[in-house]
Amino acid sequence: MVDTTPPGHAVLLAQFPELADYARPALRLHPRRGHPSAATSSVGGPLLWPVDEPWPTCDGSDHDVADGSTAGPFDEPVVMASVLQLYRRDLPAGILPAPGWEFPDGTDLLQVLWCPNLHMDTYGPRVRVFWRIAAHVHTARVANPTLNTSSENLGIDNLAPHPCVIHPETVVDFPPIARVQGDGCADPEFLYGVLPAPLEQACLAWTVDGALPDEESWNSDRGYRCQARVPGWKLGGWIRDAGFYPEPSQYCDCGAPAFSLLDTTFEGLDGPWQPVAEPEISWSDLDDGEWDGQRSPGIWGGRNGDLWLLACSADSSHTIRAQVE
Repeated sequence: MVDTTPPGHAVLLAQFPELADYARPALRLHPRRGHPSAATSSVGGPLLWPVDEPWPTCDGSDHDVADGSTAGPFDEPVVMASVLQLYRRDLPAGILPAPGWEFPDGTDLLQVLWCPNLHMDTYGPRVRVFWRIAAHVHTARVANPTLNTSSENLGIDNLAPHPCVIHPETVVDFPPIARVQGDGCADPEFLYGVLPAPLEQACLAWTVDGALPDEESWNSDRGYRCQARVPGWKLGGWIRDAGFYPEPSQYCDCGAPAFSLLDTTFEGLDGPWQPVAEPEISWSDLDDGEWDGQRSPGIWGGRNGDLWLLACSADSSHTIRAQVE
């Protein structure tokens, strides 16, 4: 079992107990390269997919390609990439990783796929989500179909994950605070607005060691942002701040609040989110000695490599929205 919650969490709550009202559970996945099967939860692994059900494709004409590339628009639909397969049985005991987050209609299997190419209108991939009852898949595909193209071989961001096994960990996430300005600093006069203004101002000035804050402390290992916000591949928790203004909408097109279905970013190996005991998984080095920027799946989307998916809290069939930063 992996336990990465930093001691700073307890220090933060002791100083600001009212933050407990804003805590949200999240599920860190800790993907590590391996050999998952369709019968296991995974990132980028084989899916338990009915043999008689067509595999999703993307026929969009707005795929982004590298400068000078002769690729696109493509002559055939683009095969979507396997991103996540999560069996309900693999969730740790306890509350689910977001308010209202659940497997709808008695399902017990979540599958996420996306187009392995960025799209110019959103600079993110097209996403498909499937909720299944695993026992109803009587005859499954032997393997995922081969991708016919992806952003990686077009010379830009890689959106086709390497196959990884996952090691779920339940953690607590706190809301984002002060928006980031163009100079990389947070402006106390331009608050994020989830927390009451006095509390957000206090969190902005907080450091885990009690030292006087400086203009960079909000984004340092000592500050709220690194101590309170959960890094890595995760489900649930708070929707991340985009790092630019205006913030993308946190509502579905139907008007219902969105929730963080999946967040893909750095594991935080150089920050406070370290295991308190040596886990039974590779923590810092891959077999080939490369860590891919602390991303075992190898995913990189957007300018800073952050990509997250927002889902509708009212209807699981509504469109999933991808955001990148």
